[in-house]
Amino acid sequence: MSQRCSSQPDSSLEAEVKKLWNLNVLGIIEKGQVHEAFVDNLSFNGVRYSVKLPWKQSHELLPSNYNNSLDRLRGLLRKLRQ
Repeated sequence: MSQRCSSQPDSSLEAEVKKLWNLNVLGIIEKGQVHEAFVDNLSFNGVRYSVKLPWKQSHELLPSNYNNSLDRLRGLLRKLRQ
């Protein structure tokens, strides 16, 4: 068995770990408009989670680049075959 090489009791070590992981110490506040909007707009569609951008109230959907990506893939495959 390994012995603990610490002079601190477990309670003070636990307190230090709690202090380290406290988000308020890092300046992160869990409550606020952005946090509430994030939680309200979080949705799961059966495959993945999605959320609206928190800094834009009613943003448009981003355009799909599927056709551009497909053309690039075809070009890459053509170059690899040569």
